[in-house]
Amino acid sequence: MWLLLLLCFSSICYRASTRYALCDIKNVKELEKVNNCTHLRLYTDDVEVMRHPKLYEKIRTVTTIFKLKLFNTSLERITDAQNVELAKDSSLDIFDNPMLQRLPNLTIVDGKRVKLFILNNKKLDTSQLLEECKRKKCPTDIYRTIQMPFTCAFHRPVEPGCRFIFDNVDLRDYDKSLDQVEVVYGTLILRGSDVATFPKMPKLRQIEQKPGTPVLIIENNKKLSDLTSLFGVNIKVSDMKNAVKFSGNPKLCVAKKQRNEPFVIKFMTKIGFCKGSTRSDIHILKLIIVYLCIIFTEIY
Repeated sequence: MWLLLLLCFSSICYRASTRYALCDIKNVKELEKVNNCTHLRLYTDDVEVMRHPKLYEKIRTVTTIFKLKLFNTSLERITDAQNVELAKDSSLDIFDNPMLQRLPNLTIVDGKRVKLFILNNKKLDTSQLLEECKRKKCPTDIYRTIQMPFTCAFHRPVEPGCRFIFDNVDLRDYDKSLDQVEVVYGTLILRGSDVATFPKMPKLRQIEQKPGTPVLIIENNKKLSDLTSLFGVNIKVSDMKNAVKFSGNPKLCVAKKQRNEPFVIKFMTKIGFCKGSTRSDIHILKLIIVYLCIIFTEIY
């Protein structure tokens, strides 16, 4: 009977151990030791861990994440599991993984107690995570650190399929690959160019300011006179004092017909009116005065 009880107890312990296997990985030595992880804590800046040929093999059985940091890996996915739980007070840092295409369906235990930083993974679709975060009422600020689907950093040329850039974008030498971009979260920069018209990104619908940086820098463009390509873009600003930087654009001015444009009213308050507009106004005023003089002369 004692033997039977011992066998039962051993069986229960074995099942429990297979159901819960916590792997705590900080270096290559610890990575090489682990097997069949179900619960994971991998949070290290060790590049050797990220480039280890058996990294995926060691973490592919994970179903619960406490902490996970992945950067500069060659992984296409992080686990074989279809569903993975992000435990209370968990953190997920996934950035600069050019081959990563798929996350498991992530379940957030507590939206108020989770940290997420997922940026610059050019092939990664984050749609499910964004929906889960919305459902679990994550703080608004957390969305700034989760890349939109089809997101990339700025490089020339922009990678095919990239529609959202989380980076500063330099427009001095405009590249046609920018035509696909819809949203820029960062600074749009035109500096030291010879263009007369601000480059038009045909699909651009929104620019959002990053904290502590301008949303627009337009400097030292000796021929620039036209910003109309920005008039229809939604520009989201958190700090108006540092929203724009204009300097060294001698031909840039506000035409009379542009005075009531929202972009002009909001961002071009320090840009003068075009001389042609002023002369036109004076000319019209002179005509009115002459006309009134003629009328009064005829009356009297």
